[in-house]
Amino acid sequence: MNLRFNREFVISERACSSLTHLSIDACFSCDILQFLSCCSNLQSLTIKVEQSRRRYPLQNLLNSSDQNLPKPPYLSLICSYLTSFSIDINDLTFTDMKSYLLLMPFLKHFRLEGLTYDLDFAKSDIWRTIFENFLSKLKLFELTGLRIWLGNNADDDEDNLSLISQITNSFGRNDRYWGKFWCVHQAHKLRPNHINLTLRAKAI
Repeated sequence: MNLRFNREFVISERACSSLTHLSIDACFSCDILQFLSCCSNLQSLTIKVEQSRRRYPLQNLLNSSDQNLPKPPYLSLICSYLTSFSIDINDLTFTDMKSYLLLMPFLKHFRLEGLTYDLDFAKSDIWRTIFENFLSKLKLFELTGLRIWLGNNADDDEDNLSLISQITNSFGRNDRYWGKFWCVHQAHKLRPNHINLTLRAKAI
């Protein structure tokens, strides 16, 4: 099933709960947790997140009789069947991303692309903590063309190349975690004021 959240429409909780494979080609970050709470049987999910806030709140997408969604912080929400998650982000923070991943402990394949201002996405030690503590089932981790904007003052090529070298080494085969538990194939490309990060890591 494919959805685009660019206008108001009605979808029942019963219909949501029967979905197993879902692709959303335009939604907003404020919708994702609420939508996951309706789709308890999802096995694979592909999402493209827009930067701006949505025109209509998610409540308008549900029948009035189906307004029993969990309240933030969604402590009881676990996506028990979700094994594949692909997301195209636009200006999400790493904190946002972590809040989604904590609900998906049975993920086997996680793919991430898009644009962000948060350099934490390129920090291997943070990913390691999440994998070890929350995503023990994960077998394939892909960052595909993730563009990280460094700011207007980050236009020094030497500094950028040094940063890219640090990132490359941190995910490298000589690292005590990535080299032991994951086989990493990667490429880093530099654009003005951006890091373009491509990483494919497969569990050994």
